[in-house]
Amino acid sequence: MTKGRTTTRNLIQNLLLLCAVFITASGCSGDGARDQVRDKPNAAILAVSPGSCTLEFSYAIGDIDPRFRISRNEVRQTVEQALDLWAGAVDRLDVRLHDGIRAGEEARNTIHFEYDERQELSDRARRFQDQIASKGGFIDQMHREYERDQRELERRTDEHRRLSGRLNGEIERLNAWIESVNEGGGFRQEQLGAYEKRMDAIEALRQREREMRSDLERSVAAINRSADRINREVDFHDDMVRQFYREFGDGSRFNSALYRFDGTSGTITVHHFHNRRELKVILAHEIGHALGLGHVPDSRSIMYETIRDQLLGREIALSAEDIRAVRALCR
Repeated sequence: MTKGRTTTRNLIQNLLLLCAVFITASGCSGDGARDQVRDKPNAAILAVSPGSCTLEFSYAIGDIDPRFRISRNEVRQTVEQALDLWAGAVDRLDVRLHDGIRAGEEARNTIHFEYDERQELSDRARRFQDQIASKGGFIDQMHREYERDQRELERRTDEHRRLSGRLNGEIERLNAWIESVNEGGGFRQEQLGAYEKRMDAIEALRQREREMRSDLERSVAAINRSADRINREVDFHDDMVRQFYREFGDGSRFNSALYRFDGTSGTITVHHFHNRRELKVILAHEIGHALGLGHVPDSRSIMYETIRDQLLGREIALSAEDIRAVRALCR
C-alpha cells in the first residue's frame, strides 16, 4: 500500500512494480477480495505545469484477444470514457493516443486484453447466469399467465354462480306455481301450454349451467396443472442457482486487470470484465494507478481496492477522495 508521495525519480530507479490486481466482487456477495497494490505506481507519465493541475496520459491499444468480442474502436471509446472521469477533476488532462500514425513516438502506456482461464470462467459464469435469468423470465411469464387464467376463472365462476341462482329461482317459482295450481283443482287445458313453456326455459338454463360447470371443471384442472408446472420450474431454477454457486462461488476470485510499470513505461493488461460499464471502472482504476495514484478507503471511489459499490449508482463518477488524490499529484 502507498505511504506518502512517490516521485518519478524514485520510481524509475530499479523499479519493477506490479500494481492493481483489481479483483471484483461483481455485486455477488461478501466483502470482495483485496487489490494487491504494494506501492504507489509511477509518475513517469505525469507532467505538471506550475500554478495549474495538468496531467498527461500517453497510451496505445495493444493486443486484443478476439475471444473478448470487443473491437479496438470499442476499447478506445471506453478508454476515453474512463479518461473523461479524470479529466473532470483536473485543470487539464493531455491525452495522446498512439495509433501507429505518429512516426517516431512511443506510448508511455500500452493497454492489452489478455484472455485467460479467468475470462473463460467468467464467460461460462455469465452464460450460466443468462440461462438462470432466462429461466426466471420464463417462470415470470408463467406466473403472469397463471394469474390471468385465475382472474378469468373467477369471472366465469361468478357468472356460473349467477346462472345457478337464476336457475334455482326459476325452479322455485315453477314449483310454487304448480303447488298453487294443484290447490285450485289442477291444471286446466290452457295452463298446460304455459307449464311446458316454463319447463323448456328451465331445461335450457339447466343445460347452460351443466356446460358452464363442465368448462369450469376443465379450467380448474388446467390451472392446477399450470401450478404444478410452475412449481417444477421454480425447483429447477433453484437447482440451477445452487449449481451456479457450487461451480463458480461468489465470483470474488476473478482477477480483472493488472498494471505493471518497469521504470520507463507501463502496461495495463485486462484479463476479464462482465460488461462495458464494468470495463469503464476497471480502466479508470488502472489509469489512476498509471497517473500515480494509490488506493483510497472509500468503497464508492474509483481508486478503491475492489470493484462493487462504484457500479451501484446511476452514473459512474469519481468520489471526493478520488478528486483529492488526483489533485494532490499537482502539489
